[in-house]
Amino acid sequence: MRQRADGAQVTSSYSPALARLDLEWHRLNRRPACVRHAASWGVLDALDSLDDVVLTISRGTGDDEVLRRLVVLAANDDLAARVVLQRLLPGMVRVAARWARRKGGWADAFDEVLAAGWMVVRTHGDDARPQFVARLLRYVEYHAFLRGGRRGMVVVPMEVSDRAAAEPADPLSELVEVVRSAHRVLTEHDRCVLRLLLRDCSPPEMAAELGVSIRTVTNHRHVMVRRLQDAVFSP
Repeated sequence: MRQRADGAQVTSSYSPALARLDLEWHRLNRRPACVRHAASWGVLDALDSLDDVVLTISRGTGDDEVLRRLVVLAANDDLAARVVLQRLLPGMVRVAARWARRKGGWADAFDEVLAAGWMVVRTHGDDARPQFVARLLRYVEYHAFLRGGRRGMVVVPMEVSDRAAAEPADPLSELVEVVRSAHRVLTEHDRCVLRLLLRDCSPPEMAAELGVSIRTVTNHRHVMVRRLQDAVFSP
């Protein structure tokens, strides 16, 4: 066992997913656009980094209300979701360690936990009961290992949270190139969502067009992005 900088105990097994998360957080933590975006949430009077927000929501049950506010935002805010995920990482590492032997190793177990963790962060903002962090982690463990028919797929949109708070670039041309390279991985529903994105529809407009909730549209967009990333960047 070794200890990470955030205090979590992890095994010596290498996890590509955790390594990507660490690298992503290092890039996002003090990026000016990200810090400005986090300041717009109004959870702190002043902040210099995203770590300041994580520290605020890590001080115990007294800050559960701030965490709940971020989880509510996380349904439609990639950066808020990423901050909440960072807060949960030590507990998620411990959950993976408990299941590692049964799931073929710590790295495989953590992949399951990460997929469930992202889904929980994006969909559990309406839970107002006490011990919020502990409840979120129990939801993560349930969806990762106990619920029947779970999907063994990591859907954390690495880089999506990065782009959400970045300065405007040329996303349309980038998207066209990605789709040209990976169109075979898209389902028909993916293509519908993609067409609406290309029409510059807002999440409410997309939800109305597809006859689903805004949360469903948002979650499906993240799954689609991850499939495209896997198709383009996986060896």
